Amino acid sequence: MKKKSINQRIVVFITFFLLTIGNGSYINSIFQNKIEYAGLALLLISTFLFQKKNIYILKKDIRIITCSIILTIGALHYNISSQSIIMIFLSSLLLMSYSEFSNCFVTDNKQVKLIGDALLCGMILNSIIGIITGTLGLSFNSKEAIFMILFQSGIRIKNYCGGIWLITFISYYIYYYRNNTINKHLMKLLILGLLILFSGSKGALLLVIIFVLGINFKKIMIFKKNQTFIFYSLLIITIGIASIYLYNNVFVNIPTYAYRMRGINKIIDIISEDYNRLIFGFSDIAYANTKYDYTINMRNYLGWESSIEMAYVNIIIKNGIFGLIIYFYLFKNILKSSKKITKKERDIIHCMVTIMLLSGFTETYIASIHYVVGPTLFCVIYGILQDKKCIKNETTDQEE
Repeated sequence: MKKKSINQRIVVFITFFLLTIGNGSYINSIFQNKIEYAGLALLLISTFLFQKKNIYILKKDIRIITCSIILTIGALHYNISSQSIIMIFLSSLLLMSYSEFSNCFVTDNKQVKLIGDALLCGMILNSIIGIITGTLGLSFNSKEAIFMILFQSGIRIKNYCGGIWLITFISYYIYYYRNNTINKHLMKLLILGLLILFSGSKGALLLVIIFVLGINFKKIMIFKKNQTFIFYSLLIITIGIASIYLYNNVFVNIPTYAYRMRGINKIIDIISEDYNRLIFGFSDIAYANTKYDYTINMRNYLGWESSIEMAYVNIIIKNGIFGLIIYFYLFKNILKSSKKITKKERDIIHCMVTIMLLSGFTETYIASIHYVVGPTLFCVIYGILQDKKCIKNETTDQEE
């Protein structure tokens, strides 16, 4: 049992280390996505190997394959190339597998920290390689920087860099939060927060702020029972007004976000008039044999003033309405399962689900296998949900 535990920890570390260095600018220029795919393959194989086969697991296998086939219906409907159909099916299989089976991959709080260690080591290696090869991505007074300095840690895309630092911060924060040692490691968390800031990813910075405030919300806001209703009513009104103001005066003035909004508006216009596109998506266009990749094909179709860097746009493009239904099913099950765990861990799950859903309006974290964020969040979520130490008992019920 101890040997199996050690082997499992090694696999967890190697998996997320490979996913991280696979996004490195220099390594990716040599190996393309091969290193990243090796990490994803190891993750997929491991989630199946660590399972004890029984009837319950067999039902999960069938559910995963069924959901993956449903996500591939659009590609089958348009009869696109066999290679593209297989690619869509395999990416769907990955998404479904690590959301269903990762509970036996990440089995305790120490492994949550281990993920953070793997991501951190991967980013340090990417930075060292970046210094040696001139691909570090360090610049001052850059237009892409949030605050004067842009530091991409050797990662080819700043939003990828911000996403990796985001999930590194979240992994460590969860570990320290569950061990009640946040104050002891506050400096480490502050440094990780600065790295998110310097990555230039506005989405990652916003999400980490929401995550920290969400987990500590009840500590920050302490009210008597008779004041709670008034407070939440004012809070909802304030958030509504602030959201409208931010959208009209801030987000629409950010060029990259304006591109995203035009992209989703065009997709909505098309699917509202063409129900075939609503049901089956745009895989025939996205994966057309034009010698261009998915992104360029779709931007040629939608117009270059539009971007597809939103998870919900990506889901509709690849899977149509079936994709949104499957994702709704996944998150519904997560929230339903969270009722069985202790309040502290439930708050963590709710915060992670919140940032995953919100990220869908800025990034493709939850819909793309090329981001480290999606696989990691799903693994951590399902690991916490199935952690025996987190399951509620009569004592914890009474305490709540």
